[in-house]
Amino acid sequence: MRRVYIVLSAAGVGGAEKRFTDIWYSLVSQGLDVHLVINTQTYQGLLQQKEYSERLIRRRELHVKDLGDNSFSKFCRSTYDFFESQPRHAIVHYPLAYTPGIQLRFGHRLVVSWVNSAMPQFTRTNWRGGVGAWAGFLAAERVDVLNPDNLRRMRQMPWMKGKVSLTPGGTHVDARQYRPLAKDLDFVFLGRTEPEKQSRRFVEALPEVHRILQREGAKGYRFVVCGGGSEFGAINALARSSAFQAVPFEYGYSSSPESVLGRASVFFSLQRTSNYPSKALAEAMACGAFPVLTAVGESTMMIDGCRHHHFVPRDFSPNDIAQSLLGYLALNSTERNSVSREIAEFAATRFAAGLQVSYFADIYAEMGRR
Repeated sequence: MRRVYIVLSAAGVGGAEKRFTDIWYSLVSQGLDVHLVINTQTYQGLLQQKEYSERLIRRRELHVKDLGDNSFSKFCRSTYDFFESQPRHAIVHYPLAYTPGIQLRFGHRLVVSWVNSAMPQFTRTNWRGGVGAWAGFLAAERVDVLNPDNLRRMRQMPWMKGKVSLTPGGTHVDARQYRPLAKDLDFVFLGRTEPEKQSRRFVEALPEVHRILQREGAKGYRFVVCGGGSEFGAINALARSSAFQAVPFEYGYSSSPESVLGRASVFFSLQRTSNYPSKALAEAMACGAFPVLTAVGESTMMIDGCRHHHFVPRDFSPNDIAQSLLGYLALNSTERNSVSREIAEFAATRFAAGLQVSYFADIYAEMGRR
């Protein structure tokens, strides 16, 4: 098989960065010549999580570079500079952003993944993003997409029909690592604290949610928010305000998300556009946490076949959040344990880690034979 490079452009750690780092590590562990190229900030962020710290130390297949602070022009310059020193005619996989024309200079065979659930958009403020995405699709020999609707629409285009395929499962989870632990009554939000995730809106609702739960006689619970991002400062200020003095609330960053999720009873996935394919949601379900998610986009694809879940509106109110929790709290301890077990069993099958590893290994092997 030809050498493969997986190039991650983003400066930070999200679901896509974790997913493709997992895939890379699994393929390298099988003895395949697959290299990962990641931003310095992404590398430092992954090292803070215990599950990645051992995987990323002193590996010749790992290349940590300054790819720019989410600057597309700097990313392009940096990838050109990097590949000047690498073997020609490799298979190069861009899961996030593609460097235009680079395959012509270095003889690369291109794989492009579209990791968003919606098709690339052309807007007045982000028309370059749409142009860049479609340039990558046209240049690639293989295009991988997450959303079945995107697959259907792309296959209707004559120039895309024969080269687009669907990522199996959307995301994946190592069920040996993410599994139920002894449950506390922890109601957890874990992920990047960004506007799309509605982390600040969730935290702003908690004092009123707490009052509603108290009025209904609920006891012994706490709210836990784990993560970092652009809303970190605002959430920190809220947590120190007088409104939170009586609220059982913890906020911070954990290097062991599997421990936080393992103890979680309820997990909130509150994205504005779609919760598919949220890796944090899949990990939480593998840990047996009851999922509460916004009814947006393709979110139902995450829980199809799972009997236990609750939807709230995209623009949820404190009462919406409280009602989702009161429904869970109405269960007795035996019922909660049964629900947790069923959710974990569902997730272990639905998000089996080996599906995507085999899928991408087959793509790379097929392209290497051409």
